[in-house]
Amino acid sequence: MEKGDLITVEEAAGILGYHTDHVYRLLRQKRLEGQKFGNGWVVSVSSVAEVKARQDDSGRVLWDKGDR
Repeated sequence: MEKGDLITVEEAAGILGYHTDHVYRLLRQKRLEGQKFGNGWVVSVSSVAEVKARQDDSGRVLWDKGDR
């Protein structure tokens, strides 16, 4: 991941319309790509874009069976 391609968990939550706890859950489930940075996490912008593209009108994401 490049430095310019990373955002905070709070920014990712805002983009996705999720609570930060849900973003952390997606990171733990490896449905979002991220890495520890200091005391917190940073999230890949491309990973957020992939999840955003899968959201339906209500903000829910339908995961493929092959997704973790």
